[in-house]
Amino acid sequence: MRRLGGYTALVGNRRFLVFWVGRTISSLGDAVFRIALLLMATESSSSPLVLGAIVGSQTMVGIVLGPIAGVFADRHSRKQLLVIGELLKLLPLLLLMSSFSVNSLIVAAVITTIGGSVLAPARASLVPDLAGEAQYLAAASLNELATSIVHLLGPLLSGLLTGKFGIKLVLAVIAGIRLLVLVTLALLGPLPAVVKRKDVQQTSFWLQLRAGLAAITHNRTIVMVVAVLLPVTIAVGALNVIQVDYVRNVLQVDAKQFGLVESLMAAGVLVTTFLLGLYGQRLNQAKLLFNSVILTGAVTSVFLLSPSLFFVYCWALLLGASDGLLTLPFFSIIVSQTTADIRGRVMSCFESLLRVGVLFGLAVASVAAVHFGSAQILGCIGLAVLAAGLLVRLHPQYAIITAERKEHVGAISDVG
Repeated sequence: MRRLGGYTALVGNRRFLVFWVGRTISSLGDAVFRIALLLMATESSSSPLVLGAIVGSQTMVGIVLGPIAGVFADRHSRKQLLVIGELLKLLPLLLLMSSFSVNSLIVAAVITTIGGSVLAPARASLVPDLAGEAQYLAAASLNELATSIVHLLGPLLSGLLTGKFGIKLVLAVIAGIRLLVLVTLALLGPLPAVVKRKDVQQTSFWLQLRAGLAAITHNRTIVMVVAVLLPVTIAVGALNVIQVDYVRNVLQVDAKQFGLVESLMAAGVLVTTFLLGLYGQRLNQAKLLFNSVILTGAVTSVFLLSPSLFFVYCWALLLGASDGLLTLPFFSIIVSQTTADIRGRVMSCFESLLRVGVLFGLAVASVAAVHFGSAQILGCIGLAVLAAGLLVRLHPQYAIITAERKEHVGAISDVG
């Protein structure tokens, strides 16, 4: 058991394990649905603009609703928010079973994103509450590990089922997954409520929202993380359009091969998140985050070579590995810089700010892909991310932030 490192203490934590099982099942539904949605989009139209419209609508909804959902996560029952989020993700499946025109795909994508916006801050805030902050990195790693496994299997499952039985069966499978998640939530029992000061409880909704934004702008470490991750999110936004366009329309691969590309990304995340769960507490999280940005840019710039399918497979594996190295340090830094009563707002506001970068990348890539080569656009964005990561290393604030201990004594609370 000692060889399991930080995972050992979580084995006897029943509530966290039930929560983890439910989250894992939900992530499987997300992974299968994402590939099904992209396949339906490419069947409806071969234009990158359609993909951009679908993913762009999701991003815009996330930008608007993210901070609001974060306030709800800090004010209301997080279990109720989990139930509402899963029900919202169930509704689009019924719509798509009757029609998957471009308009219905956009509507389904928007409703799914609303459900995800409700779920995300509630889930993220519950992890340190259920696992304890001392075991947070191991718990977050276990969550990402499970997500990586289902994202490894989900695209393959979605591609295989779509190719053999058709999209409607895939949608029915996803609906069954959503119902199963609701069962796990029923088994979870009462969840810990955030203990708030009386004056904070009486604060208005909008003042609490502003407090979440202020927690980001007034913290030098969080500001630096936003600055370095914005170029990455621009690349992610472009990737959502160009990778699908390049693999499906330029390389002319079928649904199974497309699913394999997505699964290889998940395999890369799987390896790095597992290793971080074992050894991550020994590493400087800020240094790991910033160096991972450099790796992400270097890996993405390979697209300048207009790679073959084999090189795309290798790229997907490496990009997944760099993504795994980004995600856990990011959440670990946020947890160390905030207290429980404001964490939901900080996380949701943070993600909304980063979605602005995703939206910008989507807009640029969707238009540019019509006039220029998909591979060249993504390769240039990769070089920009690489340059941003190297420039951050030269900034004077870099040495200050990376010298700070994880146990940050100035964690922001709602008192201010």
